[in-house]
Amino acid sequence: MKYILMLALIGVIMLVAQGISKQYKDRYLMFEALGDFFRQMRLNLTFQKQKIKEILNQATLRKTNKDIYTAYLNYLEKGTPLDLAFVSVLDDMEEEQITKMLLSLGKNDTAGEIKQLDAYDIYLRDKIETTRREKEKYCPLITKLSFLFAVGLAILFI
Repeated sequence: MKYILMLALIGVIMLVAQGISKQYKDRYLMFEALGDFFRQMRLNLTFQKQKIKEILNQATLRKTNKDIYTAYLNYLEKGTPLDLAFVSVLDDMEEEQITKMLLSLGKNDTAGEIKQLDAYDIYLRDKIETTRREKEKYCPLITKLSFLFAVGLAILFI
């Protein structure tokens, strides 16, 4: 019975570690999907609402991205304010930057839009690379340290 409880303790600690590492994976996937969205927007510079809807429907729809796209569509169609405070994996500065990026789409002529989208692409590529490195660094580290912590606790309880 004692050994079963120790295995359960190890399992619970490992589940918590997987939940923590999931944040890093979600950040990476979210920025990757946003980068794809802005690349699609660059290919379709007419910025018609119907075309934006088609791009959003074809985009990689993870829950976070779907919520961002839904908020953006509500902004375009209904004029509701675009607030990304519900995205928990973004810090305040990233939230503000992405909001500015989305709000500025379609506000310039074609040449201005291309320059603007190029700048956004550079920003998103940097974020994708940064989050990829964080994911590759911290996810295995969290898993290994959690396993060692769980085994250490199990040994202490023996």
